[in-house]
Amino acid sequence: MSHLSASGRLPLAGIDVWRVATADFSAADDAWHRDLLDKEELRRAVRLRRLDDRLRFEGGRASLQMLLKHYLGSGGGRTAIEAGVSGKLHLAHAGQALTFNSSHSGDWILHAFADSVSVGIDVEKLDERISRGIDDYLAALAPEEHAALEQCPSASRPFQFVQCWVRKEAYLKAIGEGLRRSPELVSIGRAADGRVRLLYDRNSAEPAGPWNFVDLGIDDRHLGCVAYPGPERPVRVCDDAAWRRVRSNGY
Repeated sequence: MSHLSASGRLPLAGIDVWRVATADFSAADDAWHRDLLDKEELRRAVRLRRLDDRLRFEGGRASLQMLLKHYLGSGGGRTAIEAGVSGKLHLAHAGQALTFNSSHSGDWILHAFADSVSVGIDVEKLDERISRGIDDYLAALAPEEHAALEQCPSASRPFQFVQCWVRKEAYLKAIGEGLRRSPELVSIGRAADGRVRLLYDRNSAEPAGPWNFVDLGIDDRHLGCVAYPGPERPVRVCDDAAWRRVRSNGY
């Protein structure tokens, strides 16, 4: 996994991952970043009662628009996007090979971009709710995942659970289903070659093809993962300078 510098528009031979701090979008910024949202996004933001939740949502959609402009070279207007049946966003105009997915939690917003391959990304914050009540979340695990978690020392179980979960949700988002599929019927773990693989997805009668999972160490309080099918591709994580350049040119 390599890191990107701020050297112009980036090629998409692999998967590009962008980390955006939610602190980049504060209440004082409303006058500019809200202009990047469409009417439905603004209505959805208003319905979020907690300021932190609203700013994460607004920041996620605003930074997505800036990055789409970065890749597509579009003008000053919005890039048209729409949601599929399960809510996964995609470009509204046919004929574009660019795919993307986004996630936000805690202090971070993550975006993944790819060329002609479905991609999913997830980030989760390690918080006290998981540490105190991890047993409440175990129903979402497949038997193999549950057994692996039971073998971990108690102190590391919250970390291991979140790592397991972000892999699972990244996969479910990549296939465009999200939690419409039962997560406990999806098993992701280490195969005989030591790589993290999709072991099975019993939500579907179709055999599981090869999937790739790349863990993202965001910081000591957040874990992430990007998932995509098919042959292995390089995954490149942007640095802060690259994001600052996009932001300065993005509006």
